[in-house]
Amino acid sequence: MVAVVHAAPASAAPEAVAAWLAGLAATYPPDDVAAIGAAVDYARERCGTATGRDGEPLQERAIGTATILAGLRLDAGAVRAALLIGLPAAGAFDAAEVTARFGADVAALVGGVARMEDIRALPATGSAEDRAAQAERLRKMLLAMVEDIRVVLIKLAERTQALRFLMTRGDAARELRERTAHEVLELFAPLANRLGVWQLKWELEDLSLRALEPETYKTIAKMLDERR
Repeated sequence: MVAVVHAAPASAAPEAVAAWLAGLAATYPPDDVAAIGAAVDYARERCGTATGRDGEPLQERAIGTATILAGLRLDAGAVRAALLIGLPAAGAFDAAEVTARFGADVAALVGGVARMEDIRALPATGSAEDRAAQAERLRKMLLAMVEDIRVVLIKLAERTQALRFLMTRGDAARELRERTAHEVLELFAPLANRLGVWQLKWELEDLSLRALEPETYKTIAKMLDERR
């Protein structure tokens, strides 16, 4: 029901990525586009064909995340960092090497996003111990926000890309899709709202509703189309 925030290349194939990079020239100067391209190449070399826990290739997740951030016109450093977020999951994150190649700023962002992987929303029926654990996770998130707000923005974009991917997998990923949607509604969409990133807030809520209440979503979409 809402417009997506800049679709990523159809694949991580070199030709598709080259076209994507060429499109960035309207937003970023040539030196930044070249540096973004170098980050793509580095991630491809280090991550290879590795996939994340939900089955999406790490490189495609990273490119999708970077595309969302570029659509929001974040700085080129944040876009480069987004392209490298698959490194920790692939066991290929060398902070010193990333610092040498892309700068300490980018390395810190990648490390911050990796630390946020520990944050998960808990079910409403959690015990007192579960709620205490949730509070600790939220404190870690807040610390990440204090260090550099871009860490949280990258994570919000990554969760948006994750839901986009899971919506394409059909019944095979139903349980994972619903769990991810619950997490997004309880934790990440409110964060996007708090930060005023309305485009991501709307898409996160939209995708979560599609995942959790598909019939309700269809009914609402139909009513909106009729009003239009």
